[in-house]
Amino acid sequence: MYARVASFEGRDSSLTDQLIERVRDVGPSSVPDAKGFLGLFDRERGTSLGITFFDSKEAIRNSEQAFEDMAKNFPTEMRGRRASVDIHEVIIFDGDAGRFATPSKRSKTWPRTSRPRCAVAGPRSTSTR
Repeated sequence: MYARVASFEGRDSSLTDQLIERVRDVGPSSVPDAKGFLGLFDRERGTSLGITFFDSKEAIRNSEQAFEDMAKNFPTEMRGRRASVDIHEVIIFDGDAGRFATPSKRSKTWPRTSRPRCAVAGPRSTSTR
């Protein structure tokens, strides 16, 4: 399994909740061959990481246009500037994969007992700087 890790910076922190809702509505679920998604948001610094999981590096390469198209659904001030995109091989996943899912729209947070722990191998950078 491989992870495409996109980092974003310079977004308007006051738009974080709107960004999260939009990601849920039109985000990575629209990317062909994506097997899962993990979004990490730093409200104070206005940064975020989007981690999308795939079965192969080829699937990631084949999805790049879908990511470019998806970005058009997010105003720049909401998503920020994409600082980098890296590809990692997922080596360790320690947790209940069945519980590794987006939190319910009602709770908007991970239940304390189901937070996933994951480690990835070193990067294979395709930086967009």
